[in-house]
Amino acid sequence: MFNTYQFIKNKKTGLSHNPNEIHTFIKYFLKNKIEDSQMAAWLMAVCFNGLNKSELYEYVQSIISSGKQLDFSNLNGFVVDKHSTGGVGDKVSLIVGPILAACNCYVPMIVGRSLAHTGGTLDKLESIKGYNGNIDIDKFKENVKLNGISIIGQNKDICPADKYIYAIRDVTSTIESFPLICASIISKKKAEGISGLVLDIKVGNGAFMKTIQDAQTLGDSLINLGNNLSIKSKYIISDMNQPLGKSSGLWCEVEESIEFLKNNKKDSNLNEIVYQICSIALEMSGQINCTKLITNAITSGKAYEVFEKMVTSHNGSIKDSYKKNKPRYKHILKSSKEGKIYKIDTEKLGYMLVELGGGRKTTKDKLDSTCGFHIYKKLNQKIDLNEPIVEIFGSNQQKIENAKKMFDNVIFIKNTKHEKECLTIYE
Repeated sequence: MFNTYQFIKNKKTGLSHNPNEIHTFIKYFLKNKIEDSQMAAWLMAVCFNGLNKSELYEYVQSIISSGKQLDFSNLNGFVVDKHSTGGVGDKVSLIVGPILAACNCYVPMIVGRSLAHTGGTLDKLESIKGYNGNIDIDKFKENVKLNGISIIGQNKDICPADKYIYAIRDVTSTIESFPLICASIISKKKAEGISGLVLDIKVGNGAFMKTIQDAQTLGDSLINLGNNLSIKSKYIISDMNQPLGKSSGLWCEVEESIEFLKNNKKDSNLNEIVYQICSIALEMSGQINCTKLITNAITSGKAYEVFEKMVTSHNGSIKDSYKKNKPRYKHILKSSKEGKIYKIDTEKLGYMLVELGGGRKTTKDKLDSTCGFHIYKKLNQKIDLNEPIVEIFGSNQQKIENAKKMFDNVIFIKNTKHEKECLTIYE
């Protein structure tokens, strides 16, 4: 007879689980024989005491086997995906996916919602009027085949155990655990039926990983787990000491992605990461002259065409989304001194976005797709007295007022240059 109390206590006291115990625990949880509070207690114990290799493998296999596993072996092309560990303003998936699909790859992408101070790709896509990120698996496979890409959220068919556990982790401060992060990411990627995976490990004050060493440890763990499950895996480490791109929010990030795919003015940091990830993925697929392929996909209009087709196949309308997502209120925050942008507390900006309605404090919170902020100045850029730094916007005046109060000690101005983290590639 499985003893849930003893199972949780063993992990809490640092003991290893016996074989098949984790599988039983997950199975009972899905049958509602394990309460959410008990799952939360076990997750907290894992945060403190971790999972050994055999426990992690059993946990991942339990999550995968809780749903269906897709097979794209019939497609005449490399099946690849990318994943970010989360940041503020990170809209890379919305850009990389269509580019890779325009370069003869197939991209079945299962994405999550907001987590703590970091934004969720599915939440951003659902700011597009009509976009359905919960299509059934057959339609998902059909869209991948027809358009080269489809982006959905977790549903009852793909790793349902992780979907429920993910929601609990989001509101119980059980996010920053290497085994839980690895299992959540790799289980979904294995279930997608991909052959290749590029991981973007964020590091800095706006990321879950605060140091290069922690990011490298996580990256190594992820690619080892991916490779053990027959997924060709590589990762980069990229800077999250400032928001990525010019905007952070929901629709505003989709809009910036559209402008990127249309080859309009791009943020240099965003451009660098997009090219790095796409190049690694295309090299995995066996293609050459990757930079040229990426540039051609954008300048020819093919990458945006892929994005538009994908949105349409999910019943979304880009054209109708501009009016739908026009914010009712705006406020510009200006500099109180002159100098250079020395530091940005990116995590605090992320929580400011949650306060605006761009993320969740509880699982039942509704999002405001119109909300977000534009960053006028980035690290090391010169700024004058009373010059705009950030524009805050949304459709709830009180939430904007609350967010304004959080802005103290978010952006620091000095005459000293910030030592920027460099984009680092590990393979």
